[in-house]
Amino acid sequence: MNYRELTIGLFIATIFTACGGGSSSSHHQGQACLNCHGKDVQNSAPILSTAGTIYTLKTAIDGIDDIASGHNMQFLMSDASTISFRKGKGDGNINLKNLDKSGKFTAQVLDTDGNIVNQSNTDSHDTATHLNCNSCHTATSTQGRITN
Repeated sequence: MNYRELTIGLFIATIFTACGGGSSSSHHQGQACLNCHGKDVQNSAPILSTAGTIYTLKTAIDGIDDIASGHNMQFLMSDASTISFRKGKGDGNINLKNLDKSGKFTAQVLDTDGNIVNQSNTDSHDTATHLNCNSCHTATSTQGRITN
């Protein structure tokens, strides 16, 4: 192997292993997203307003087992408007880059066809305190994981 091939190989390996994994299916699922992607964190990770992971089991452990692939989320705000998430890096991960509303909301999980398949209690969350989803929705918490 020559120097050029080695350099290219190391570059490709770095790209595929940076920030949590070599495949699109894995990216720190279940961990508190804003601990790395929050506006006050000093690192090179993209800044997100809110983010989390959707699982199939309330007791799912961190990682890619029991991921609800293809599902998404939206906030139903107390004024009846909706804010749609985007699918994040890694299966089951969802996020919102710019949240331009504040107030109470109902978190709604959407299946692959966009139908609401699960939701929190009405207006049980607030944008001032409930945006780092996986920090509260853990495998061992009372409310458990966000599920489909």
